[in-house]
Amino acid sequence: MDTGRITQVLCTIGNASIDEAERYMSLIEMNCAEFSDREYNEADTALLEYYVAAKTNYQIALARNDGEISSFSAGDVKVT
Repeated sequence: MDTGRITQVLCTIGNASIDEAERYMSLIEMNCAEFSDREYNEADTALLEYYVAAKTNYQIALARNDGEISSFSAGDVKVT
């Protein structure tokens, strides 16, 4: 997966700058790791990149502990 594309999606859905999103690169890489054991076609890879961005955004929101988010969805991807 392309962490650059994931970072761009994270900036869009999380309303963050590139610098802020790149601070969470280790979290992005950790969320990508569970999918590294096999090859995916281009369409599946794109969906997984959106999933990783959405999951990372949700984890960041939980860490900020604002208490407002109970679930998050971005297109076909939903994190609860």
